[in-house]
Amino acid sequence: MRWLLLSPKFWSTNVILATVLAVAIFQFVQTEQNKQQAIRNSAESLGKTYVDKIARQARISVSSTWALDAYLKVDQFNVTVSNFDEIAAGIIQNYQGISNLQLAPLGTVMHIYPLKDERQDNTGAIGHALMVDPNRRGGAVSTIEKAQTAFIGPVTLVQGGFAVIARHPVFTQYAPEFLPTQSWTSNSGETFTTDCSTQQARQANCHFPGPDAKDGSKTYFWGFVTMLSLMTDFLQTAELHLLEQQAQQLGSAGAMRFDYQVWTTSDPPVLIAHSSGAGDGVSLVDPVEIDIDVPSVGIKWNFHLAPSDGWPPFSVDFWLQLVLVILLTLALGIGIGFMSVGNLRATYVRKRELEKEREFQLNLKACQGRDSFANMAHPMVVINASKFLQLKENELRSLHEGVRDMHRLTILDTLDDVTKFFAIGQRRAVIFSYQWLSWSQKGPDAVQLEAMRSALHFYQKDNGVQMDDIYLWLDILAIPQCNREMQQLAVYSLYIYASKVNELIIIAPDSVHSDTGEVANAATYKSRVWTRVEQLAVLISSSPESIKMWKPTGLEQVGDEWLRSVVSIFDADMTCCRLKHKGLMSCDKESLVKPLLGMWYKVLRDKQAGTESKGARIFFKYVQEMESSIFPKSFTFEAETYVEQRELFGDLLRRVSKLALDSPVSNSVDLAVQESANASDSDGMDGMQSASF
Repeated sequence: MRWLLLSPKFWSTNVILATVLAVAIFQFVQTEQNKQQAIRNSAESLGKTYVDKIARQARISVSSTWALDAYLKVDQFNVTVSNFDEIAAGIIQNYQGISNLQLAPLGTVMHIYPLKDERQDNTGAIGHALMVDPNRRGGAVSTIEKAQTAFIGPVTLVQGGFAVIARHPVFTQYAPEFLPTQSWTSNSGETFTTDCSTQQARQANCHFPGPDAKDGSKTYFWGFVTMLSLMTDFLQTAELHLLEQQAQQLGSAGAMRFDYQVWTTSDPPVLIAHSSGAGDGVSLVDPVEIDIDVPSVGIKWNFHLAPSDGWPPFSVDFWLQLVLVILLTLALGIGIGFMSVGNLRATYVRKRELEKEREFQLNLKACQGRDSFANMAHPMVVINASKFLQLKENELRSLHEGVRDMHRLTILDTLDDVTKFFAIGQRRAVIFSYQWLSWSQKGPDAVQLEAMRSALHFYQKDNGVQMDDIYLWLDILAIPQCNREMQQLAVYSLYIYASKVNELIIIAPDSVHSDTGEVANAATYKSRVWTRVEQLAVLISSSPESIKMWKPTGLEQVGDEWLRSVVSIFDADMTCCRLKHKGLMSCDKESLVKPLLGMWYKVLRDKQAGTESKGARIFFKYVQEMESSIFPKSFTFEAETYVEQRELFGDLLRRVSKLALDSPVSNSVDLAVQESANASDSDGMDGMQSASF
């Protein structure tokens, strides 16, 4: 026995066996830890989806003050104030996530909608003089001087809970240059007064000039527009309750319900929202933490998410397999072979997790595409044809903001407003589709502008309507050019606008690009991706007869050959591709995937219901004949230093088609999880940058 103990081979064999056993154990522990991390990654991806919803609602809720600002800037006769309840009700219904809206002319709260309901009583706030109350004047003056929206909160409410407040200063050319002397009495009976009776006092306390209007006229402080949102209303559209009410499928971990908490980043942090099982005094176990960061409105919170029943422990399979490895290694000395098995198992588990994550992301993308053609995020803005014809070129070049301030634009806030507006009399909506021919000047050049004016007269004659019944959608007038947030909302709604017009008129006269000197005409117009997308949206919602081309002799309907080439959107040119995506990591083609999936979903749903348009039937036929051209599975991404093949639609068309045929599910994330779970159960795998306006 002693010789055995002294034998180098004995010890080397034992060292090898011990090493093999240790490596095998390490591999199994590492594999299980990777599995646990994959579950956390999936939970974080799920949480980010809800965080994105919260951030989007924050921007939309705050933008309600900008919408009221736009009304008041052009309101010389106080129509907005007189009809505030009706306007506020429409904004709250359309924007959601808002508890009440307030108007404070000259800094004194005079109008609140709703004033009182089962959740709030705001009658005590009426008459509150923000410019007089010593506890409010400093913040109010600071907001005026910065001329920016002030985001306040979350603030603790007397009745319990939290609320967020956005206060926006309004400057108009119709406001008085000086505020009047104002008095205010506090609840304790103490009266305060801001004196504006003398020239010196007015200059010191009551003079608040604003930025000059587009026409150069002076503006002065009109008052405040305030949005208040209870946290329950603010977070309602994010549907956080689904996290605890509906089990979420997370890969191999199975279905889980989640608790969540929303914290401020203050010191100390404050819990401002939570699931029913994660209130004050409850600490979530090792939650994933995601920042809710919306710099444009001043929000910086933390979102914590953890399974209601805790993170899953090491699986029973893990312990059984570990014991088996130890027994086999000690008894048979095959540790090295078993280590290889462990590596193979780790590879397989990782591959399955990646496949499940990819399945989830593809289904989520298909669901988001389905939803993209159903929401109008920004009001539809049109101009009466008679007013358009009266515009001088320099007035047109003042763009959306300038023409808006001249009271020439009609603003339709909701889809219901659009429908009702164009149901009156013989009103018609027309969109001009054209190619920009300058890198520095926005909108049509002089030749195109003259063609537009001619086209309106042709359209009036062809349809036997009055010029006052024609309303025109033109990009530089309909889309805000100064406020980037509002501009993005309008661009996102472009496909909805195009689907609501009676006719699209192509403006493509012979002209020249002012910077390149290249000839521009109908052929170059048709070669642009974005103009093809506009035509496709109108075709699907109407008929080929709704797409006309301006000619010097009249409006001519485009033919089948034109439409066949137009629907092959990705055969056309894009500026980003011509510049080899300099400074970009993605192509504009990729930004079009979701909107086009939304259009295809609408075609299938309408066809299923028997309500599809003539244009939709034609497009359906084109897809049957040229699917690979209209919805290419992949494309070549060419950069300055490399070329690679990227997926474009892949099998997303099949997924959207399945969504259209199945019963609709209200939540995209839930449906994506459901579809991924179905794929997992069957154990099978089926093999917009912003447009330039």
